[in-house]
Amino acid sequence: QKVVIVLAGRYAGRKAVVIKPYDEGSNERGYGHALIAGIGRYPRKVTKKMGKKKQARRNKIKTFVKVVNYNHLMATRYTVDINFEKSLINKEVFRDAGLRRKALRDVKDKFEERYLSIMNLSSRLNCIKQFQLKRLSHIIDHSLLYTTSAAYQHQQRQVNNLLLKKYVCFV
Repeated sequence: QKVVIVLAGRYAGRKAVVIKPYDEGSNERGYGHALIAGIGRYPRKVTKKMGKKKQARRNKIKTFVKVVNYNHLMATRYTVDINFEKSLINKEVFRDAGLRRKALRDVKDKFEERYLSIMNLSSRLNCIKQFQLKRLSHIIDHSLLYTTSAAYQHQQRQVNNLLLKKYVCFV
């Protein structure tokens, strides 16, 4: 699903995901439009000092579901592989308040789940990065002991391997 930025209205500047595009329009809307689900209020910064309760409060996301004209959307090069339930999120959601609440809850759960999984992954990768940097500094400190060119080349290969591993983890 394509990531877009909303250009007009209450959620201008917010990021959203296109759930279903309507290129040719429909009976009630004669122009091209899309059903989108987006983030109305982004999660706030969290630090290690904060307690679990405060972290949980700051990790909350407020979402929205709208039908928007293509003129009010700017497509980005990014895509997201979040699978929304088509039975819960469709145009009929806007006819009933109960269905709308269920759809918003589903979107919120998916976005928060994705955000928290990325946060956990990034914290683990930071630990790995710090560990690798420690190993890297250990190798560089011992480089003073090596004087032959073969040993120096071996040390350079080790450093390059560590750097490659670091970049592979982040991709």
